[in-house]
This record gives sequence, structure tokens and C-alpha cells, in this order.
Amino acid sequence: MVRTAVLLVNFQNDFAKEGGKLYPGVGTVMKQTGMMENVPPLVEKARDQGAMIIHSPVDTDGAWNSEIVDELKPGSKDIVLSKRSDLSAFSGTNLETRLKEYDIERLIVAGFSTNSSILETIKDISSHGLSGVKAKVLMDGCASESTQTHFATINDELPAISEVLTTEEATEMLESNPCSKLVFKPLEPAPKKTKPRRRYTMFHQVKKLRIAMCDKWIAGDRFVRFLDRDADGRVDYDEFYDFLHQFGIAQETRLNVREVFDVLDANGQGSIPIDVLLEALRVQDDDFDDQGEEPQAGQLAPFPSPFLVGLVAHNNMKPSMMKFVKDHMSFFSRVKLVTTGSTGRALSSLGLKVEHLVSSGPLGGDQEIGALIAQGKVCAVFFFTDPLSAHPHAADIEALNRICCVHDTIFANNPSTATSLVYGLEHSAFGYSRLTGLNPTIGEETDVVGK
Repeated sequence: MVRTAVLLVNFQNDFAKEGGKLYPGVGTVMKQTGMMENVPPLVEKARDQGAMIIHSPVDTDGAWNSEIVDELKPGSKDIVLSKRSDLSAFSGTNLETRLKEYDIERLIVAGFSTNSSILETIKDISSHGLSGVKAKVLMDGCASESTQTHFATINDELPAISEVLTTEEATEMLESNPCSKLVFKPLEPAPKKTKPRRRYTMFHQVKKLRIAMCDKWIAGDRFVRFLDRDADGRVDYDEFYDFLHQFGIAQETRLNVREVFDVLDANGQGSIPIDVLLEALRVQDDDFDDQGEEPQAGQLAPFPSPFLVGLVAHNNMKPSMMKFVKDHMSFFSRVKLVTTGSTGRALSSLGLKVEHLVSSGPLGGDQEIGALIAQGKVCAVFFFTDPLSAHPHAADIEALNRICCVHDTIFANNPSTATSLVYGLEHSAFGYSRLTGLNPTIGEETDVVGK
């Protein structure tokens, strides 16, 4: 016999019932998996055997939306965790305490959404010192807002950190290896937190969208223009969903598109006004405060390089540039930077010193950097350009691109090439030789120039 708990995540009317705010997003996959028919009999069987049944709601305000569904109403000995402070069922609750207190060995997990709360909960098991707990995720007991997202998580991510099985297989498991009958103690309140946690609200999903757009180098106003395909001044859910999936934002960040849309569609009209969307997508000062612990400027020794590294960003691409530089501070804090005026002022807030400051782009800054390239003083250029916008100094932009080609200067102007360039300059023999001047061909004209 195995000491078993069944963890039911977000089985609330808001997700599982028509009329719930999140039902339109997950309802299709929920019906495809048949989870509302599959999970209740399994829970009842586990409860009869003496397993611990744990409910983890995302909200507990007492309204109909936050009520646990009738099919899975808590029994007298079930445990209902307090409202979570983040996606994981461990966040701000005493779930860890309960699992350790009863020495749980097997944890069966079901609920919403597969790619967010379910995945994050499973990830947190090991970080809470629960290596003895074997997680079992019910593939037909979970749902996401799209079939693609659900099965991508089920097939690609969860198998690496848990066992994935059907409710039928889980039922057979309970029959062949039943649950130990647990003796339950009175529920104690969740322990007080010694320091404040980041309060999870659906607005956190909007922040994730802003950060993801910076990572993709997508400016907010361009984003909105392409969303409003019928130019009616409003964005409906289909337009919103299609764009985020077309650019890979929803898949790569596990963004809950329905939650973001519902937050911005505050009046429940089924569409978001353009001005509301523009304001929501405006980068906030604290958006990147918790994005990792990159070394601060000055903490690492500079590269032994006589060359400059160029950083240029269009005005509406400044947030993307700041995010990228902060993510790669261990590199940018060790090189000699040349930037246009406005970019240099923005970088100073990160504690970075600009070796050579030129004019802003419209005033000829791009041409000044081009002149430095021609003089053999620049080994690489990062150009944060917005390809979806027209610019009055477009000729200067094209000229800078051309001069990099003529003088064989390494050049990056999208997220993938920029990330590759940082890695190459820092870690590859060829890139490092270009950065430090050990490559004798640097500065030579390429075949672009006729002999």
C-alpha cells in the first residue's frame, strides 16, 4: 500500500462551467479530454481507500466563479488550501507541510491549466524537499486553452519530471497498488510568511506578455496595429490569440492568453479597445526587477579588447534593448560601448559606462558609428531596429547595415542573431579573436567591395 494524495488544481466554476470567465479558453480541451467525467470517479475511489484529497483553488472570494465544482465538492476530511500567491499550488499555501506531515509517497495531480499551474506545481516538488514524492499527472484529467499547448506540455515537458498516465491507468494502479488509509488531523492554518511574496494576480500574465514582447523585439504600438486586422479600433479574442501563437509568444512563455484577454476586457464586451491595450503594453519600471541575478556592471574584469561594441536602438525599441542588455550584463559590462545619445542615457541607468557617445540616430549618430566601423574601431554592432515602422532616417539605417557588410563587421538585428552574437564573442574562438583583436583579418574589406 502507498501513502497517496490527490491534488485537484483550479476545479472551480470559473474554469469548468459555462458562464465562468475562463471557460471559453479551456472548455474545448476540457471536453476533448473528458476530464470532468474522468476525474470524479477516480477521486472517489482514492477517497474510499483512505487517500488525502487536496483542493487548490486560485481564488477563494466566495463568489460562484470561485466555488469548487459540484462534481468534486470537498468531503469532510478533504483539505482545501488557501488562495495561492502564484501559479504553483505550493505558493503561499501549506501544501508542502501537509505532504511531509503525512509522509506522502504518491501524488496524483489533475486540473487547470496543464501548461501553467499543473506544470509549475510539478516543477516545485523537488525544490520543496519532496524527492520521495512520485508525481502522477492525469493526461485526460487536465486541460489548457488549446489542444496544441495541452499536448505539448503533456508530451514534451511533464514526462521529464513526472509520470503521465490516463485516468484508466491510474484507476488500475489504485486497484493493483491501493492507497494506505491515512488518519487525518485537524487542518492547521498556513504558516505565516517571514517575508512578503510577490502577490499573484492575473495582471502578472500581462506583465509576462510585456516582457515576452521585449524579448521578441516587438514594439507595443506595432503589435497593436497588427492585432486590429479589421481596423475597427478594438481587438477581439481571435485576433489576440492568433497573433500571440503566430509569433510563438504564448507557447514559449506558457502565457495564459485567455487570462490576459479577460483582464484587459474588463467590461466583458468580448473585445479590447486599442487605447486600453496600448496602455497595458507600455513597459513599466519594475517589469525586469525579478529577471535574474546577472552580475552588476564593474563586477567582472573587462575583456582585453581595443575595439568598440556598438549598441543602437530605435526609440520604440529601447525597452527591448534594455531587457536584452540586462539579461547579458556579464558581457556588456566588460566591453567598450559606442552608442547613440539617447541609447547611452538609457544604459546609464544600468550602471554601464559608454566609452564613445555619438549623436542620436536622426541627427547622424548612425553615420558616426559607420565612420568608426570604417576606421576599424568597431568589432560588432547590435542594432535594435523595428522592421514594421517607417523612419525618417531610413537611409542612414541602410547605410549602417551596408558599411558593416563592406567592412566585415559582425552585425545583429534580431533576437536570435543578437543572442548568438553575444555567445560567439564571449565563448567561441573565432568570436573572441574578433573581440580582442587577435584575428588579423579584422577590418579588411570583404568581397562586397569590388577589386
